[in-house]
Amino acid sequence: MQHPLKTGKSRIFEIQPHHAQLKQQARDLLLSPEGIELRVNRSCQVEGAFGVLKQNMQYTRFRRRTLDRVTVEFALTCLGMNIRKYIRFSIKNSLPFYWKAPEDLAPETFKKPSARRIINRLKKRKKLQPNEIAKKGYKKKGKC
Repeated sequence: MQHPLKTGKSRIFEIQPHHAQLKQQARDLLLSPEGIELRVNRSCQVEGAFGVLKQNMQYTRFRRRTLDRVTVEFALTCLGMNIRKYIRFSIKNSLPFYWKAPEDLAPETFKKPSARRIINRLKKRKKLQPNEIAKKGYKKKGKC
């Protein structure tokens, strides 16, 4: 049975204005100077924290089985790591460095691609067979 909104080769779709408004609001926040600052700092902080947990503290797997116990175990591990970090910074008497956005930093711009450009790009692509894809991936570089 065919879907009631689908007719032949065409489809009917609806745009949710509230959803579009929330997406635009999130995009504006991400592209603002404060959003840029948060993204830069988060990218270097989170990966480093997991690296410290795995390498320096030899914490590569959970020792508990149920979700509640794993949650408590991870919370205690993170608490221990934060206490360790606090002690280290209190001994040095300095705070960690965070990147600050310059005052004159302008928000980034986002140019949404038009549907016509996307369709034209898809039409130009040549559809390859699986064996052609494999050959393309194994081309030798350099002299023969």
